[in-house]
Amino acid sequence: MPRSRRQRQRREARRIAGAAVPTKRSIYRQYGRAIDDVTGFTQALVSLLRDSGPNPYKEAIAGAQDINEAGMQRLAALGVDPAAGATLGAGQDQSLEGLLERSAAEGAYTRRQPGIAASQGALAQQGLVQGRQDALHERADAFRSAYVQAIEQVKANAFQHQQFREQKREADRNFAFQQQQFAEQQRQFDAEQKRLRDQYAAEQQAALQKSPYTAAQISAFRATTSEQVVNAINAGVGPQKFINDAIARGIPREVAAQTAAHAYGNFADRIVSMGNIPQFMQQNPQRGRAFMAYQAWIKQLQNMYGKKKKKPRTRRYGAD
Repeated sequence: MPRSRRQRQRREARRIAGAAVPTKRSIYRQYGRAIDDVTGFTQALVSLLRDSGPNPYKEAIAGAQDINEAGMQRLAALGVDPAAGATLGAGQDQSLEGLLERSAAEGAYTRRQPGIAASQGALAQQGLVQGRQDALHERADAFRSAYVQAIEQVKANAFQHQQFREQKREADRNFAFQQQQFAEQQRQFDAEQKRLRDQYAAEQQAALQKSPYTAAQISAFRATTSEQVVNAINAGVGPQKFINDAIARGIPREVAAQTAAHAYGNFADRIVSMGNIPQFMQQNPQRGRAFMAYQAWIKQLQNMYGKKKKKPRTRRYGAD
């Protein structure tokens, strides 16, 4: 097989296989949108968590510190011993320490949230990337399977098309040979008809020369029958009836026969040269009857001058 034909078959198989699976562009578009959505959401969430506002314990701690400081100032104004004041403020100090511990824990938790959100977003994005890669692998597998089926179908179609072309070429050769044979047979048939007409007309001419009619009379008879024969053909009258009618009108048989042989012969030759006799018969029924009557008259001449040679058998072109 020529290389160019193989390449065309492969291109056609790739086209068919490609139509049976999703395109790479559609897969990238589908997963690309999801990845962009996850990325944008993650960035927005991280930004929101980083800007979550001040520590909620900050105001409570400041308030506790102000209370402790005010209490110490009040004890000092009352003349209470600072050591005793320290003992009295121990409970407040424990409350403040609890607030500080909870504030530190809250701050640590808040600082971890952006990192956690970023990690979760990265994990989701990684899953989408892996899903896209899996979809591309599945597409590749499906494409290979579809390509194997498509290339076999393309080769089978090409083989059938090649067979059809070979059969058509063979049929065209047979038809051309048959047309050639038909044309040769038609040529022989036309030549045989012309020979019969000429022989018949020659016999009538020989008989006319022995007749008592003068040349002027014969010319007048021929002029009369030349006009009458056209009307007879258009009216659907056959050559034998035309001859009989002409004899009844006083035309010598030899003149009527010569006129019929030439006029009907030329008329039939024109019809045959058209190549579509059935169409002519349908469109011109009266003249068609004249043509059929002429064919019957020719058969009478064949019986008169000897049967026509048998047509050669049509042999199929290329037959053994």
